Amino acid sequence: MARSLPDVIPIRLDKDLQARLKRLADKNGRTRSDEMREGLKYWTRLLEKPKIHVGALICFIAILVRRIEAHTGKTWLSDPATGAAVREEVSRLIECFIPEEKEPPVISPELRQITQDLIVIFAHLCREPGLAPVHVGDDWGALAVIAKDLGPALLRKMKTRVTITEVKGRQK
Repeated sequence: MARSLPDVIPIRLDKDLQARLKRLADKNGRTRSDEMREGLKYWTRLLEKPKIHVGALICFIAILVRRIEAHTGKTWLSDPATGAAVREEVSRLIECFIPEEKEPPVISPELRQITQDLIVIFAHLCREPGLAPVHVGDDWGALAVIAKDLGPALLRKMKTRVTITEVKGRQK
């Protein structure tokens, strides 16, 4: 059976975006078409998965971070003061939307473990990007793409080692 070729979809890009696409493709050792396909896969996966309230929060945080970095002239990954501002202001932003309670809610150890498990998975993907295709039904694919950008910052701060087996044992 002959394999059908994918459709060619023309797209108009201004000169600046074309140059950025070329730099990104060269950096990743891919063609511009490959880079566009990977970008579309990443964003459609990212934006299809969350509910609208999560997608909206992602965009809101992105705007906040861009404005903080524009103000400081530094990235939150490279400058401790900018990083601290992002941490605090993202927290403050989220606080604006959380329903009020008389007493602050207690976060269960199980919920706290979720972040630790994601960090462990992320760290493993930074060290071994080939793990992502093995776990395709999960968020691993998106984490692998994110690891390319954020991985070095996480790895420079990692002090403990936890195995993927330990994390998988905690997942339901």
